Amino acid sequence: MLFYILVFLPILLEAVTKHERYWEEQSFKKKAKGFGIHTDVGYSSYLIELHSSEMDSAIDYDVLETSIGFSYVKEKFLVGAYTKFVSDEIKSNMYVVTTQAPLNNWARIDKDEFALYANYILAEGDKSSWAVNSIYRYANLNASDAYDSFFNYISYFEYQTDGVALSLAYQRGMLEKGMLVSHIGLLYSKAEVSMSESINGHFQDSFVDDSVNALGFKASLAYNYAYSKNLSLHFRTDIWKQQFNSLAVKSRVGDTLPSASLKEQSYTTYFGVAWKF
Repeated sequence: MLFYILVFLPILLEAVTKHERYWEEQSFKKKAKGFGIHTDVGYSSYLIELHSSEMDSAIDYDVLETSIGFSYVKEKFLVGAYTKFVSDEIKSNMYVVTTQAPLNNWARIDKDEFALYANYILAEGDKSSWAVNSIYRYANLNASDAYDSFFNYISYFEYQTDGVALSLAYQRGMLEKGMLVSHIGLLYSKAEVSMSESINGHFQDSFVDDSVNALGFKASLAYNYAYSKNLSLHFRTDIWKQQFNSLAVKSRVGDTLPSASLKEQSYTTYFGVAWKF
């Protein structure tokens, strides 16, 4: 249900959210100017699935993520950057096929993200506005899942995405000092995927080590509250989805194997603060 709500509302990304934090007292006519910093803590659910006739693997986990960043805004323009990292692994949603036992701490997750973004306000009314946002994002994920089921199985997964997104945003004043911000957009990414599996310490014949490009989708919905002239609070939920096809599956003995596809989707709920200097 949340997915459909996000799709059918006019939505975009967190970069625009940074801009609303600087607007004072709901005034769309009053232009902001200056530097700001922001930090968020988010609860994220990630699902990455890799499928082929020779391989079938997935990374499915919930984590706490922390992001910090800064931005500069002048009238209708905003530029900024942020970095995000995993602060705590909450749980793995992976299960052992034979016993249905959860992997939990057997899954080791390490993920980092960095982004540069720019925002421009297209049109403004008394209580609402439209904006366009562009963002460059780099993300790196390293994960390994291990379990015992007669044998010791370990999967090794390294996944990097490097891409650019373009989004449209709609924002509207709500309540006395609040702002509702909705975003929707497309992203074009290049993925570098490395995935292999071992049984009792011996690597299996088939593995993936390839890169491919693809289009994706992102959306978010946020509520920002101006607590004071300089301090604002924000609550946001977002979704990112993309699928990469035709990944080459290689063989250690030189066999020709069918290609694989990789699907990624993430759902995150954030709470954070921003400070305007």
